[in-house]
Amino acid sequence: MYKLLSLNVRGLNSSRKRRQVFRWLHQEQSDIIFLQETYSSLESIKRWETEWGGKMVYSHGSSHSRGVMILFKPRLYVDIGKITADNFGRCIVAETIIDGSKIALVNIYAPNDATQQVVFFRDVSKEFLTPMTIWCLEEILTAQLAP
Repeated sequence: MYKLLSLNVRGLNSSRKRRQVFRWLHQEQSDIIFLQETYSSLESIKRWETEWGGKMVYSHGSSHSRGVMILFKPRLYVDIGKITADNFGRCIVAETIIDGSKIALVNIYAPNDATQQVVFFRDVSKEFLTPMTIWCLEEILTAQLAP
């Protein structure tokens, strides 16, 4: 079993804040970390990967809004397969193999506006529910419903 953590970081562009957040996350006992509102960009991501020290997958927003990321602790053996992300920094699906088990990881940062949420979740369900994602969800539900 893996320990998961989800955190809205409200931007990681400040190197001081990013170092503090990364240091805190490394001290946590979580294996897989889901971050929202990273404010990441193509230009910043290589530096962030080096600073984190482990694998990461991401979907960029802008330098002042959105952006989602999945971080893997450096000690975790993970093979990252197919990555599907939206173009707005709101959703990413990573099909992985962790310690020999197929696991689909999904990080979603939905809009606050109710009208936008309806459209967003409709689009997410069409674009991101792959056979592997559905299989993983079925496995999780089956395990939770078993006596």
